[in-house]
Amino acid sequence: MVMRTLQRAVARWRSRRRRPVRRVLWLFLRGTAVRERVLFMLRELPRRHVVARYRLRDSGLSVFIRHGTADIATLDEVFYHGYYEPPPPVLERLAGLGRPPAILDLGANIGLFDAYILGLFPAARVTAVEADPANAQILRRCAEANRTTGDWRVVEAVGSNRDGTVAFAPGGYSLSRIAGPDEAGEPTKAVDVFRYLADADLLKMDFEGGEWEVLTDPRLAAAPAVALVLEYHPHLCPEADPRVAALRLLRRAGYECGPVRFVHGDSGTVWAWRPGAAQRAS
Repeated sequence: MVMRTLQRAVARWRSRRRRPVRRVLWLFLRGTAVRERVLFMLRELPRRHVVARYRLRDSGLSVFIRHGTADIATLDEVFYHGYYEPPPPVLERLAGLGRPPAILDLGANIGLFDAYILGLFPAARVTAVEADPANAQILRRCAEANRTTGDWRVVEAVGSNRDGTVAFAPGGYSLSRIAGPDEAGEPTKAVDVFRYLADADLLKMDFEGGEWEVLTDPRLAAAPAVALVLEYHPHLCPEADPRVAALRLLRRAGYECGPVRFVHGDSGTVWAWRPGAAQRAS
């Protein structure tokens, strides 16, 4: 009994010793997204809340990161794990346009997806919709810092299928969202995103449950976007299974769906595209 207790104590001690090492390794790998990797690590290790500007390793575009916050996880998703790496059918359709694509980003957060897509298509036109005031402030700084690349417009509002006001719960970084029926929220301006979708070639949706109003709107079937990427969530989902609902609604709107990736509980990411759109565009 004494020996087993001692073994468990040693195992816990070793585990605690490994944690700092794992964290440094984790930050080192995530820091590969930016050119100032050492500065990135030194600023994040203390977990102090400080805003810093970095240049992306591949494109040289500028991004702003709030250290000690969930921004690090978002950077990880976009640039390390490749959540938004377009599959070949999407790249074919966007290349087949014969011009820089127009991007609509619903739930732009601090602009990391927009910077990523501008790295792929430097002359793209981006409309970034973000409702959280703190996120939008960083998003505007990011757009301004890259004003010589593409055309980057920021709309500070909740993305919806109608104009008006909705209850919104800010302050959650990437998890800020429309308030649910039993949640407190602040009255926040909402905009009908279909006015922006009317000339978008690529639609990105990751706004924590706000996607269901867009997905269930019959106007999505007539939208000209040749491709979209969706992160679906159980929040505000009108059905019991958000994965099944998302795929069914995308197919109802005329999209062909790729495999669901990066599944976390009832959330997941899926790319979709218009069948034959590349041939029509060319």
